[in-house]
Amino acid sequence: DGRGTNASLITATSMTYVHHRRDDHPFLVFADRFCLRKLDLFSSDSSVLAGLCTVNGSQDGVGTMARFHSNYLGLAVDTLREKIYVTDWQFVRVVAIASRQVTTIAGGINPLPSYIPCFLTEGTFMNALWCNMTSITATEEG
Repeated sequence: DGRGTNASLITATSMTYVHHRRDDHPFLVFADRFCLRKLDLFSSDSSVLAGLCTVNGSQDGVGTMARFHSNYLGLAVDTLREKIYVTDWQFVRVVAIASRQVTTIAGGINPLPSYIPCFLTEGTFMNALWCNMTSITATEEG
């Protein structure tokens, strides 16, 4: 965290532009290792929006209490609902921008050991299995 050149990124793998409608306040969100960093385009302040940049996991929570499994996170913004959708290996997560709440909305745990390639299965949102998701997109309608 920091301002301008005093802030640093560990391994930024993706970035998205967010224009906050309520206060007309634009910022960038970077996927940086196992966290999401927010860069305020007015003040140049950088801070952690969600996750802990040096610790991985798969835990819903608020701000730095949330954990992301992958360091290659895909990002898509729904400005109407003020949410950021995140692909996180086998999960689709949503981050509420104002509250910083991270919630898993789709995906499940692969029951195989990590050294065995994962497999795809159909199912309900929370039971379907995906592998290595690295991108996501949103329409204007969210």
